[in-house]
Amino acid sequence: MNRLYMNKPITVRKAAIRLLLALFAILGVSSLQANTVENRQDSIYNDSTFPLYLGVHVGTTGFGLQLSTPLGDQFGVRLGASFMPFNTSIQGNYSTRETESDVKVRAHNISALFSWTPFYQSAGFFRSFAVNAGGAFFYNLDGELTTKLAEPYRHGDILIDEDEVGEINTDIKYKKTISPYLGVGFNDIKLGDGFSLQVDLGSYYLPKPSVSITGTGLLEGNGGNAATVENNIKNYRFLPRVEVGVSYRIR
Repeated sequence: MNRLYMNKPITVRKAAIRLLLALFAILGVSSLQANTVENRQDSIYNDSTFPLYLGVHVGTTGFGLQLSTPLGDQFGVRLGASFMPFNTSIQGNYSTRETESDVKVRAHNISALFSWTPFYQSAGFFRSFAVNAGGAFFYNLDGELTTKLAEPYRHGDILIDEDEVGEINTDIKYKKTISPYLGVGFNDIKLGDGFSLQVDLGSYYLPKPSVSITGTGLLEGNGGNAATVENNIKNYRFLPRVEVGVSYRIR
């Protein structure tokens, strides 16, 4: 059964790699069009009121909306809401028998990030490099794994249909609490006409998960492996966040 849980980090890494490739392509184009430090004298930070940006984002922790504003030349704050309804199917193997698993993951949260841009006086897009810190409240962070045989079960001359054998249902839940975040990124890369690009690379630190296992049919009562599974995944507490967002100035 442990093989089933090893598939999840692989899926996250593949998604992260694709986003990183797209990120560097975008940054390469943006760097060619970046303004010099002198042009920054006419930047938004010279306005009498702080600008306000509304945007959308997508990444390894889902998609959603964000609201951001600078707090001077070097600092800023961003509020966001993310939703991640993720469903997939996994082909696995348990005790030499082929299995099918339906996986459902929910990771919905609201977050607040504070950013610091140490090189804001530099030329090019590197002036947008930022260190981001904050946290997110995951009001729904859990996973469901429903596993059954992919073919009938043979016991001697008796053939038992896989639906009669039953299913193993595994529920993984995380405590509803604030998970701290630390990462780096590029904030407010200008795209023109009031639009800007944000990129985040970091990780949330999650609480320890709890696991419950129940069975149906002939597998009813097979919940004794919950403690073993919980022990196997107790160290999966870092949730990578690779995210790209586009915002538009509304004020």
